[in-house]
Amino acid sequence: MPSKTGDFFALHFIVLLSSAIPIIVLFISLPALEIVFYRTLVAFLFLGVFSYVKKYRLNLEIDALLRILLSGLLTGIYWLLIVASAKISNATVCLIGISTSSVWVSFITPFIEKKKINYIQLITGGVVIIGILVITRSGIEHPLGLVIGIIAGLLGAIVTVFNARLSRGFHHYVISFYQMAGAWLGTVIFIPIYIFFISTEGYSMMVPSLKDWAFIAALVFVFSIFIYSQFIKLMKSISPFTVTLSANMSPIYGILVALLFLGEKEKMNFSFYIGALLIIGSVILYSVLESRRKLK
Repeated sequence: MPSKTGDFFALHFIVLLSSAIPIIVLFISLPALEIVFYRTLVAFLFLGVFSYVKKYRLNLEIDALLRILLSGLLTGIYWLLIVASAKISNATVCLIGISTSSVWVSFITPFIEKKKINYIQLITGGVVIIGILVITRSGIEHPLGLVIGIIAGLLGAIVTVFNARLSRGFHHYVISFYQMAGAWLGTVIFIPIYIFFISTEGYSMMVPSLKDWAFIAALVFVFSIFIYSQFIKLMKSISPFTVTLSANMSPIYGILVALLFLGEKEKMNFSFYIGALLIIGSVILYSVLESRRKLK
């Protein structure tokens, strides 16, 4: 088994790669629903074939299967919100919104895991909240994108806590296979809801262009399969809060990458970056406080 240090560096490498997701979706001409539909369908089919060839145990007890499918359904909604946030606003605003996951995890974990409240997590979570307040008062042009991103952060926190429990009993590729199935089924269920209750115009499923397929393939094989599976694998040795807190680094990674590839569109005002630094500072604050607690 890899060392905790090796796991930590692997986690940050995955976070670095993940920060590119909101940027990649901006290069896809499809709406959010189609992006998630095709992404989860291809990932589900590929992981099914891959797991069968590798002879992973796919016959699970009905209770475990339903739990994994449910977490997959939540994952699908989480991805829909991420794509919608990036499309409505920009990649930077989306990344800041979803970086609130650590705040949600600090409140959710004690109830699901039946543990005492970790006050260090609450303190660092409070820093994140202050950062969000600074950002929301900075006069950003797309507040709806930020709100959607924050809701995505809540769902991401729930999925992270669920995955931490699931990772203890099943192979990470098997979990990913059934979660992609649940995510795809979720988008299929959502399509008629979207048509009848949300869409104001006639709706028809768009077919990806060759360029769209190239970016969707990147989302599938790099992010839906490799990164997502590795996240689940790392949760065998790293706590959900550490995972989501480390994921708070994705805004700084993403902002740098977005400025590099998207230029002026991603530039924000000074207050926005102050709020972003407060959120990112929560990572450092947590590391310091947690290390001192362990030394006592």
